[in-house]
Amino acid sequence: MRLKINTDGGSRGNPGPAAAGVVIADAKGRTLFARGFYLGETTSNVAEYEGLLRALQEARKLGGSELEIFSDSELVVRQVNGQYRVKKAHLQNYHEDIVKRMAHFDKVTLQYVRREENSQADELVNRALNARRDVEGGIDAPLRAQSDKPIRAVIDVNDRIQFRETTPYREPLYGDKRYLLELICLSVKQRCQIKTIGSGTTLTVIRGGGVVEAGAEKIPVKTGAFLHINRASTLAIAADADEELVVMVMQID
Repeated sequence: MRLKINTDGGSRGNPGPAAAGVVIADAKGRTLFARGFYLGETTSNVAEYEGLLRALQEARKLGGSELEIFSDSELVVRQVNGQYRVKKAHLQNYHEDIVKRMAHFDKVTLQYVRREENSQADELVNRALNARRDVEGGIDAPLRAQSDKPIRAVIDVNDRIQFRETTPYREPLYGDKRYLLELICLSVKQRCQIKTIGSGTTLTVIRGGGVVEAGAEKIPVKTGAFLHINRASTLAIAADADEELVVMVMQID
């Protein structure tokens, strides 16, 4: 998977309170990861290296294979690319660790950009510095399965999301009726089955594309599609070969 990464770091005082920011997007520009890391007291160069290091760590967790990384630290970019020598011992340790981690990927490019072209990562740095703690940025990609199983989230009446891979939670909602409200997130080519509990089943496609199979019928679906199932059956939901699929299923029996 190809990833575009913006990373930044800075300190208020040198040394002083420091933070790093990392923003990771997929090939379609959807943000998969965005976080500001509060680092405590250190120098701006250490903060810049910390940002790059944490970006590589998170990219590997996301399953990235080709990375395009952008940083507004000309020093770090030139040192990692071999154009400048790394003279300070504590930065040499960072440099060696980063070079080793880069070798885990099929391809990595690291480019220098101006600060105004790195605004998202820079904002996360400042937010972490102001809060004196780690902060989260906006994520606009669908929830991603971290294993070979789809993610299934059961939402209760208080809108709390509980991630499970077990039997969905049911309880009376209106009178003697049962309900099930479930968010299903499928990675590319993933597939799952749902056994409906009655004739009141609706499916809303939150994002992506795929196919819903109800008995012998196969229904292609895209973002915004709404289906109502009029009979109890076993449904199969499958994501397309090149797109993730997020579906909201609501059942009232």
